[in-house]
Amino acid sequence: MLRSFRDALDTQWADRLRDRLRRASDELSAARDTDIAVERARRDIAEVDEAARARAGGVLAALEVRRSAAYRRVTERTRDPGYETSLRELVRTIENPPFRRAIESARALAKPVLTKAYKRLRKRVRRCGEHPSDEALHAIRIAAKHLRYAAEAFEPLFGRSMSRIARDVGRLQDVLGEEHDAAVVARELQELGNDRELAFAAGELAMVERRAGARARERWRKRFRRVEHTFPKKSPASGDG
Repeated sequence: MLRSFRDALDTQWADRLRDRLRRASDELSAARDTDIAVERARRDIAEVDEAARARAGGVLAALEVRRSAAYRRVTERTRDPGYETSLRELVRTIENPPFRRAIESARALAKPVLTKAYKRLRKRVRRCGEHPSDEALHAIRIAAKHLRYAAEAFEPLFGRSMSRIARDVGRLQDVLGEEHDAAVVARELQELGNDRELAFAAGELAMVERRAGARARERWRKRFRRVEHTFPKKSPASGDG
């Protein structure tokens, strides 16, 4: 939300808070990735052959070790005095947002915020090429998340029109999230290659993840076209709320 509403907020303040939150987010994301890796690896075991399945326990144990280390880093972060300071500042922001200037109305703010978020998403899609990298798809997913959050923020004002935008962008975000999780878990598994037997089972599970990622890649453009169809051509603030 700090990113989506940046132009309306005290820019220096918003960027400073975003930078602090980003550092915490990096460690939280790493912990989340290990959670996802363990969960998906357990699910993927059913899709590999017996030889890989027999060695899968070692893969799960290795992933659990990584998860424990990631959660220790999260615990250290939450004990940092700066973490509580950031939380308190967020609460103050919600109660009294530091706008740079008087806002005529929330409706007047809707059009520039939503249009900018939509254009950012569309630009990333157009630049990604016919065979986008995992990183490019992840960037599109982040842009979709910004647009969805912005649409949800204005939903009380514009009703069903904003709900439809948030819904369709959310579906795009979901399929890109599936591709991202598959790519992350495949990399996590491939990094468990020090032990030969472990590497065999991890490699088999990574292949399951790559197939899941490929299926998601086949669907995301259709989801984006739906967003293009849903997003208002004249004014995103025109609605029926």
